[in-house]
Amino acid sequence: MIGEQSGNFEFFGSSSAGSFMQQIRVGVDLKLGIDTRSAGQLTGRKLSYFQQYVRSFTSHQTGFEYVLPSRKTADTLVKGYWDLVYPVYPFLDCISFEEAYQALWTGSQTKMNERVLVCTVNVLFALGCLVSETLKPEEREETGEMYFDRAQSLLEGFFWDSGSIELVSCFLLAGVYLQTAKTPRRCWMVIGHAIRMAQSLGLHLPETNADLQFPRRTEVTRRIWHGCILMDRVLSMTFGRPAMISKWLSLGTPLPLAIDDEFLDSQKQESSMRPDDRPCMMSFFVAQLQFYDIINDILLELYMTNGKERQRSPDIVAVLQLDDALMNWNRNLPDHLQMSSDFSSREDAFRRLAIINRVRFLHTRILLFRPILAQFCLSQCNTNHQMTRWDESLAQRTVVQCCSLCLSAAHNMIELVYANLDLVTVTGPLPSWWYCVLYVYTAATVLIAERLQPAIGAGVAGYSVAVSWKRSIEILKAYARIGESAKRCVAALEILSAKVTWEPGPSESRQEQASNFVPDHATPVLGIPIDDTQPVLDFSSINFDLNDMFWLNSMPGNL
Repeated sequence: MIGEQSGNFEFFGSSSAGSFMQQIRVGVDLKLGIDTRSAGQLTGRKLSYFQQYVRSFTSHQTGFEYVLPSRKTADTLVKGYWDLVYPVYPFLDCISFEEAYQALWTGSQTKMNERVLVCTVNVLFALGCLVSETLKPEEREETGEMYFDRAQSLLEGFFWDSGSIELVSCFLLAGVYLQTAKTPRRCWMVIGHAIRMAQSLGLHLPETNADLQFPRRTEVTRRIWHGCILMDRVLSMTFGRPAMISKWLSLGTPLPLAIDDEFLDSQKQESSMRPDDRPCMMSFFVAQLQFYDIINDILLELYMTNGKERQRSPDIVAVLQLDDALMNWNRNLPDHLQMSSDFSSREDAFRRLAIINRVRFLHTRILLFRPILAQFCLSQCNTNHQMTRWDESLAQRTVVQCCSLCLSAAHNMIELVYANLDLVTVTGPLPSWWYCVLYVYTAATVLIAERLQPAIGAGVAGYSVAVSWKRSIEILKAYARIGESAKRCVAALEILSAKVTWEPGPSESRQEQASNFVPDHATPVLGIPIDDTQPVLDFSSINFDLNDMFWLNSMPGNL
């Protein structure tokens, strides 16, 4: 992590955004004639956090006390979860959980373990803070952290050696929250524990998920197990690490049905439309499970390779096949999850889900074509061939087209997020802010790659690199009001961008000037004048060495 306040070392694989930035950095240095042999390589980090994590759960806590906010505040935060987080992460049975939630206030008995219930409720409060429009953007992270700390304290010394479906669900939701934390390794560890607990309960076994007498129990169990698979793949993609759950194991349990909670006891067949003629909310989750199955194939084919395989060019045929699977998934989405002609008049909840689908689709196309883009940029920097040489074969033309598709997806991504984000309130019908930061950052790195090889932009009409770059910085600066990771992403992008556009003077060698390079905010970046009234970054708050650029080898910020 850029500027991570920790001395612990971690490994980030080749699908991480930071790894791609390293490849681009090499291309930049080659173009500038800079010797990169002395640059540090991030191959692994010591994972000492696990011992801290185990210790926090093995400590003994006597008594059981908890604090709840006012009922009005609690209801507002829980509503934020149900409205904005639950449709994407339906890891609770909303009917039974709502009954248990009400029991907290009335003092009546509940079937759910009370400690797990109170812990889960506090996690919901924390998630509600992150999406709350009643809190100022600058207050959301701190307020959410207060509730999450309460949830964490309730788990100390509790259920380390055993577990329950409710506790697995609680861990999954905690993992969703921890994607925003300053120490994202906690998210990695918590989701790992949720998976192990789920497997210890046998949730990965088809027979565990086939209770025909109780269809609600069957569906909730399947949702939670496939929630483990989903989060496992999300983190595998984000961190560039191997997934815990293998492909064959993920296919062993049927997907949950596209049936909303209100109809689990009465509806027998799944449908994109509910019995009351409203669109089915759960169809989004089912579609995302299918979507991340394709992402897993992309990771296995293009990123999860050994050192020797990573040096070879990506398999174009495999890339085309994966792109075909991705396009088929997109075409087969239910109408209410597509950005079709009636999109503007759609109900807000489904309009947001359609936008999330589109943003994730564009990010995945970037992920799919990015290895080809990196190879193309590096190969051009290492040769003196004219660009016209790439027009000599079908394979070479295909490579250029893949690069152009990657750039086009980046432009579309930035435009879509910018059009739907209120820069003042930092709200809008978009993915959670930590995903938007990752997605926009990834798209912006492709814009920088286009600066290295402008030929890839020849086939992308209707977009301006300067405009997209300006918008990506504005988006990230807006999100910087919520989380520090966006601020670090701005730093990474502007430093690298300035390095791409910088040319050494006649009195110094490229190597000497590069070693002394410090960005100047008065200098336009990618042709965009800097607004002096809105400082891009206070570099005194960023803990990385501007001279050796080692930070480009790691993830660009908290997730």
